[in-house]
Amino acid sequence: LLAQDQARPTCRSAYLAMAFPTMVLLPGMDGTAWRFQALKAALWPASCEWIGYPRDEALGYDDLVPFVLDRLPTSGDFVLVGESFSGPLALRVAARRPLGLVGVALAASFVTPPLPLFSALAAPAARWLSRLVAFAGPLLFARPPSRPLLRLLLAGWDASDVMVAELHYSIAAVAPKVMTKRMLEILQADARQELLELDVPIVYLQASADRLVRPCAFRQVVALRPDAHLARVSGPHLLLERSPVACAEALRSWSGDALLGRQEK
Repeated sequence: LLAQDQARPTCRSAYLAMAFPTMVLLPGMDGTAWRFQALKAALWPASCEWIGYPRDEALGYDDLVPFVLDRLPTSGDFVLVGESFSGPLALRVAARRPLGLVGVALAASFVTPPLPLFSALAAPAARWLSRLVAFAGPLLFARPPSRPLLRLLLAGWDASDVMVAELHYSIAAVAPKVMTKRMLEILQADARQELLELDVPIVYLQASADRLVRPCAFRQVVALRPDAHLARVSGPHLLLERSPVACAEALRSWSGDALLGRQEK
């Protein structure tokens, strides 16, 4: 009887986990995923995995698509969660229709370069910035951004010193050529066709205090996919790290509904 009682929590946890698809997290521009620990804990009972990117190989979106495909779950349903840089990548991976994919979540992300300009100016500005980054990127990323700048653009002024130090370390650990390549990929991103052809539900997690990706990014998503669900979450650009509980609640709620809807079709 004691053994049966001890087994019940494990069985219950397994049953609850089966009610949700696995969340596969794809990180932001630095490509390091270990900062998702708090989100993983908050996502319970949903299971969670993440895929980090090489720190010393300058891989673009074309290279990262097979890299991610090779590391996806081999059984069960899953949702691709693309944070910032990884939003276009998540859409391109989803376009390959991997077995088990039931949804895509974009967290503080974009489908074209997230420049806060009128559409007529965005494309030429992106081309000009691409040339600048290609020339000066290795020097620009030779040292990680200062901690005040990380607070301003990514983590928020009220982020803990520990979180900012971890972020500073994560960026410092990535080779300058890699950061340069990923910035160029952002400035040349275009996942509109993949979004149009996406045949699974999609949710957009919008950060209320995002200083890098403006609200127009979601408006572009919903213009192409009117059924896209918006979850507005209080927090800065690093939304999954700064607001893990709220993000987990939004992902669990949406993914449960999305999976149920697909089963009823």
